[in-house]
Amino acid sequence: MTNETIEVNHPFQMHGITLYQSSFHDGGSKVSVTGYPLAGSDSAPFELSGVVGEQTRLTTTLNGQSKNYTVTFDDFKPINVEDLSAPNPGAAQPKTFQEDILAVTGSAAGRSEKKLRNIGPSVSYTLTDDRNQSIKFNNYMLPVMLEDSPVFLIGMQLPGDSMFRYVRIPADSKSTVNEFLAMRAAFNDKALRLKAATAYAEKNQDGRIDKAVIVQLAERALSVFAADGFVGIDNYVEGQGVPESDRVPAQLREPMKKILREYLLFSAIELRNLAREQAGLAPIVFEGPDAQAQARWFDLSLRAVSDLANYPAPMFLQLKTFQHIQASVLQATRSPGKLLVYGGSILLMLGVFSMFYIRDRRIWIWVKPGQDDQDSRMMAAMTSQKRTLDFNREFERFRHYFTGNEKA
Repeated sequence: MTNETIEVNHPFQMHGITLYQSSFHDGGSKVSVTGYPLAGSDSAPFELSGVVGEQTRLTTTLNGQSKNYTVTFDDFKPINVEDLSAPNPGAAQPKTFQEDILAVTGSAAGRSEKKLRNIGPSVSYTLTDDRNQSIKFNNYMLPVMLEDSPVFLIGMQLPGDSMFRYVRIPADSKSTVNEFLAMRAAFNDKALRLKAATAYAEKNQDGRIDKAVIVQLAERALSVFAADGFVGIDNYVEGQGVPESDRVPAQLREPMKKILREYLLFSAIELRNLAREQAGLAPIVFEGPDAQAQARWFDLSLRAVSDLANYPAPMFLQLKTFQHIQASVLQATRSPGKLLVYGGSILLMLGVFSMFYIRDRRIWIWVKPGQDDQDSRMMAAMTSQKRTLDFNREFERFRHYFTGNEKA
């Protein structure tokens, strides 16, 4: 038995077998994650620890029922360098005519529109339920600046999909997901929904509409949105899954969509303030220098709540702490014919250079017999794939020699 050190570009060879380092992989990093509920009215987080490559049991309570899961931590990456130049990563952005022309003309040296940035650690895990149904997830530890807003990216890969799809959860003023999760939980609290709808109806100045009707429609918009997102509002008005006696008449569906969307927006503002009140925070007033930032956060929150209606798990796991353990991937190869391959490569390179530096010349001679096989006439031509000045001089010499003028 011998001990050898294998370094990058310094493989170990023995008995015709080459052992070299091909890449790096996770060697069993220890990770600690925080689980955040995404269903029901509960927003209390929980802690979970595991090792990459191993399984961990997880039990959650949803609607008063316990549900068991198996969490397999698939991979951990301490560094993720991504291109954040596009406003919407992963989606193709159309170019203007000028940008398209500049992209295909001129020198490309030193020109790059990519904005590569390290967006921090990430953890990938597979969640398997008690029916043995598995779904892969990929979540980032730190918020990422997208469209001038810090968001947490939680990704999912449904069976049959080749890529991860991400939900953007806006970060609060403390760079956490706590305020959003409190707002999400408020959407699933029937008492808070009714309270928010009532608060909106009290502030509505339109005396032509009964406040009880406003409360009913606003509460209905909040409950439908909490269950199915923006798509649920449209489906509800269209009558999908609604008893025929309760369906909106066809001629009133478009106005009803506008009304429910408006009631959803303003009652959701009241719902957010109620959630902030429960957390001991001051209500949000869309005035002052931070009004635009607050409006952007609120818009991202509504989009995230809508997207979470299709999230295939009642919780997501966010990386909290980690102990990175790295492993080297070794590859063994045996190439008995490598000398022949090297020799063939050398001959191929010589042939390529010969094509560039060895000029070929072709000469055609046509003999045309005269009458009675006398006074035959000869015609000649010369060509080459490279028409250079040397070729022109050689052709002139050939023409003079051919005609018998050797002095030329």
